Amino acid sequence: MSKKSYIKRIEKLRSKDSIFKILKILYKVLPLVMIVTYPIMIIIKALEGFSLKLCFLIFVPACTLILVTLLRKYINRERPYIKFDTQPLIAKKATGESFPSRHTASAFIIAMSGFLFSPIIGILLLLIAIIIGLTRILAGVHFVTDVLAGMGISILIGFVFFILI
Repeated sequence: MSKKSYIKRIEKLRSKDSIFKILKILYKVLPLVMIVTYPIMIIIKALEGFSLKLCFLIFVPACTLILVTLLRKYINRERPYIKFDTQPLIAKKATGESFPSRHTASAFIIAMSGFLFSPIIGILLLLIAIIIGLTRILAGVHFVTDVLAGMGISILIGFVFFILI
């Protein structure tokens, strides 16, 4: 992405007040939906009794989050608004640790864990995770590759632990 295309996209979204308001709401609310959904899934599985699925539900997302956090610290990629010396659509103070997107990775691993319950829950949560990733790009706080990497890591790990096993 070039600086010109980045700034053009941000300014276009900033000028459309209703779209900007919707983006801000989605940016803030959808991660909260995932934060609330995840413990509910753990509680439901725990009420069914101790199982390997319960252990996976607890430890796989935790390990994924740790992996993504370590990758971000190691790679320490600049955020788009720092690289292009501009303001993101939604204010953010962070300067580095952009790659991979932790919000996207978290949303996708929680979505993948939804498949432990049913394909419908997994698919609904995947749709929410996709929107979370898109809001990070549209808000100008992540590059597309940041979001794709977070998504890819979580889908791969989730597929192995929540679908194959």
